[in-house]
Amino acid sequence: MKKILTSTLLSTAMMASMIHPAFAIYDPSRPPAQPGEMQIMSASPPMKEDTYRYHLVVNGKAFSPQASMVKIHPDQSKIMVPLRTVAEALDYKLTWNPHTKNIELVKGTQKHSIQTGVDRYPAAQGTIKLGVAPRVENGVTFVPLSYFREVLQAQTTVAKTGMITITAHELIKTGTITRIAKNDQGTSIHLNGMTSGFIFQVSDQTEIVSADNQKLTMDDLQLGMTIETVHSPIMAMSLPPQGGAVKIVVKETPSTPDLLGTLGDITELSATADGGKRVTIQGEKLSEQGYEQIVLNIDEDTKIIQARDMQPVSLDELKKGMKVYAMYGPVVTRSLPPIGKAEKILVEM
Repeated sequence: MKKILTSTLLSTAMMASMIHPAFAIYDPSRPPAQPGEMQIMSASPPMKEDTYRYHLVVNGKAFSPQASMVKIHPDQSKIMVPLRTVAEALDYKLTWNPHTKNIELVKGTQKHSIQTGVDRYPAAQGTIKLGVAPRVENGVTFVPLSYFREVLQAQTTVAKTGMITITAHELIKTGTITRIAKNDQGTSIHLNGMTSGFIFQVSDQTEIVSADNQKLTMDDLQLGMTIETVHSPIMAMSLPPQGGAVKIVVKETPSTPDLLGTLGDITELSATADGGKRVTIQGEKLSEQGYEQIVLNIDEDTKIIQARDMQPVSLDELKKGMKVYAMYGPVVTRSLPPIGKAEKILVEM
């Protein structure tokens, strides 16, 4: 009897050692496998189901405890949430990139990617680790809750009642359009110059409206306009910072249409007989029809503001050597340099 029992135990152990620690699963974030192909993931302990303890509210949309599918990571005790459920509720579109083997999230000009099984998350501040990798269970991709806070910059809270709230956190910047740049990659709006300003990428998903909420298009935006830009807090740490515009509201339109612009230093400055100023600006043109050197007459109707804080600047505060963004009407003299009337002056330094 002892020999039979010992033989049975040895056979069982040998069979167990031959089992490969892998299993096939289907990830809906990826395209269907080709015939004969299987998506193989390394075997790992299943996450603890916490369906009835937690439920999700994403951007005000509530999910039932069953639909929330919240889990707890077995090693790190981290809250794991379904990527597609949350990302789509935050208006991201999920696609599978077969070349990089990444799941990509796209929202307007924002693009993010993750790789299952790898604790490495590209973010605005560089690649970061969150202590646990994205993983797939029963065809669903799960990511740590902290992904939405640390990478997508959403607001996340976990209440004692078990309610997990995830809300897209958007910011607002107000200022003057100092440049409109168009290239093969799209259109960007420069706001408030370089040192104190921002660059916002504008896409087909960017909503553009007037102050009275009338729909506008990209072609309606002009140099010198005062706009309010709603944007994601995810900004590239460049100079100036760059991000995607979610919504643009035109708050003020210059009295003169089709303004031209020049960025440069005040090289000459003198008083005029009517109490105004005449300045010579040497630098680079801000618009295709602008000038690298321009002489501008400035009077009390010219709006002069500080780029740093949007506060008004008096005529007497203008000094030789200041760097300014000058916006002026398209009608100028044929002299060299041409002479025009300044509509708006943005003082950068």
